Amino acid sequence: MSEINVKTVQVHIARFNPKSLEYEYLVLKRSGKISVYPGIWQTVTGTIELNETALEAAIRELKEETDLVSETIWCLPYVTSFFDYHYNRVNFAPVFGVLANFDDIATLSDEHSDFKWTNFAECHDLMVLPSHREGLRIFRDYCLSDLGTHYKVRL
Repeated sequence: MSEINVKTVQVHIARFNPKSLEYEYLVLKRSGKISVYPGIWQTVTGTIELNETALEAAIRELKEETDLVSETIWCLPYVTSFFDYHYNRVNFAPVFGVLANFDDIATLSDEHSDFKWTNFAECHDLMVLPSHREGLRIFRDYCLSDLGTHYKVRL
């Protein structure tokens, strides 16, 4: 039987602004010191460690890259894929979404140099990778709507 090997995760973060009554989305700028995609705006991404599930990796990467913790997490109905020419392989990455508290403060790891909480349109426009843009759209449309209860993970 074939098995799909999953090596990475993607995590989208939103918070609800009680003043504007709108969701804001966190977008991170990769450090210029990073060799892969330096300086691009992105969502949280990371590698799944040995004996770790994709969900565990998503929670860990969220904490490592932003110092945020969330009790509300969704497993999006979307798995992205990309080709890694260094290893001549196609990688699949499950996509997650989390809801942060409005008052929580994001603290960046060395992997990123800046961040913004923005509306959907600006966040979408800042992200350059198609899978990040599509993951963001699915997070908004499926999780931050009435459909969201179907994809929520029970921790």
